Amino acid sequence: MSEMTATRIGVATLTAVWLVAAYALWQTQVPSGLEVHATLAPFANLDLARAERHDQVLRLLTLASIALQLVALVLFVRYRPRVRGRPVLRAAQLGALAAVVLVLARLPVGAVALWWQRRYGIAQLDYGRWLVDQVGPLLLRIGLLGFAAALCFWLATRFGRRWWLVALPVLVVAGAAVILAQPLLTPRTEPAKRRDIVSQIERLAAREGLPRPQVEIQRTSGRTRQLNAVALGIGPTTRVILWQTTLALPAAERAFLVAHELGHVRQRHLWKGLAWFVLLLTPGLALLARLAPLRTPEDVPRVLLTAFVLLTLATPVVNALSRRYEAEADWIGLETARNPRAAQRFFADVAGAGVRDPDPPGWWTLVFGTHPSLAERAGMADAFSRAVRSPGGS
Repeated sequence: MSEMTATRIGVATLTAVWLVAAYALWQTQVPSGLEVHATLAPFANLDLARAERHDQVLRLLTLASIALQLVALVLFVRYRPRVRGRPVLRAAQLGALAAVVLVLARLPVGAVALWWQRRYGIAQLDYGRWLVDQVGPLLLRIGLLGFAAALCFWLATRFGRRWWLVALPVLVVAGAAVILAQPLLTPRTEPAKRRDIVSQIERLAAREGLPRPQVEIQRTSGRTRQLNAVALGIGPTTRVILWQTTLALPAAERAFLVAHELGHVRQRHLWKGLAWFVLLLTPGLALLARLAPLRTPEDVPRVLLTAFVLLTLATPVVNALSRRYEAEADWIGLETARNPRAAQRFFADVAGAGVRDPDPPGWWTLVFGTHPSLAERAGMADAFSRAVRSPGGS
């Protein structure tokens, strides 16, 4: 067998494994053939024109942020600063500087977005505290990009264009470490203490076959009116974090929200997200190594520019995966809380608190939507109601 034939067989085998893994991860518990029709009925009491104006500006700001970051990286490549030291140290410095460049490029847009949301009474944060909040994420990005640039350059000097094969497992471990540590780095959290909330969480977790999860409250008083909750961490750091604003919700609405987040835990969505990270990073790194060879430390800015473009192009794919798992968590939340009308009232409250457009343009949801639109989520509650009423329904 020739070396070329062996290589082709190897590539074909890996491609088949990739496709089988992707198919398995794509499966969810949402019934196949479920007809979900977006509905605006739960949002009838909201000023939808005002919400649309609010979100139109935020959409423009998102596009502006991407454009500014792209321009900043192009300029960073064109006017690359001089750095000193050993080659690996120079690569790390350029990676760290790229993190600073990206944050500075986003900063003006972030400030305008804060002004816009303050104007609508959503954000309550002042500009000084907002700036202070940027420091922690900036330091984290400096460390991660500096480490990644140094690692990839060091491997490229030893393995040439195949550096990505060795970098892949290291970056996967680093990604897992970030997911593992994320709950521990989330600021302003404290254990849930209200007895009614603790009891509610225990009952819902039992229905989903889960041990009582660690639930924390994130203090949002004086910062935002928005309603939110997240499931973070994997293994021993798994926890559900409710924003303080959700404590005032009616019990039935909060039950759906908690059941939704517990659905993420039950279905191991964070683990599956890590698996998708591996699946998408593999061809992504291979393509990056081919498009932007890494021969000297001074190649780092060009490599990061190429990586930014590839990540931007991959955004619709990543968000499609996110929407699918969010839809599954909604379905599990509906099955667990058993109150689709309360779920619809919750979606309306989310739209009201955040002045959200429940039915944004389809292209926006397709490219940038991490969740199905609120109108689609309300439509799933209707579909759930039809399913449980029909013979043989869930």
